[in-house]
Amino acid sequence: MGHGHCLVKIHSNDDMGFVRGVVTGQALVHKHDNEKTNRFWQQIRKGDLLHNKTQLRTAIKLLEGLQNGPPDMEKVQALVPEYRIRVWGKHFLKIFDGNPKEAKYDIYLFEHDGQYYVITAMAAFFGASLWCRVCEKSYRCGVKHLCIL
Repeated sequence: MGHGHCLVKIHSNDDMGFVRGVVTGQALVHKHDNEKTNRFWQQIRKGDLLHNKTQLRTAIKLLEGLQNGPPDMEKVQALVPEYRIRVWGKHFLKIFDGNPKEAKYDIYLFEHDGQYYVITAMAAFFGASLWCRVCEKSYRCGVKHLCIL
């Protein structure tokens, strides 16, 4: 287990930590698209008060699509079908797997004691050098990797 600099902590004193993590994950996915999305990523990933408000505003805008009830993981996943949301918890066990088949992008989150973190590098999160998106396994350089589909 390596972690290093592969986690972005979502500073949240409300019940919006998961949704804030999702919108921060969306910004991570698109940070290299153009200069505007890169600036947005640089702004939203920071944990100070100004950037925390950006996370909250963006999260509230995302939730405008919900009709009833609190934002649980399944409801949020349904709002963003182009993203596959995966959440790992304690002991690195997967606690949520959104897995829409049509997803083009992945958002990886780590939940620990109610606090969410965006995982910016899955291989580093698991202390490895490479990550296979298909079979969701980490492995080291020099090791042959064969996906079993």
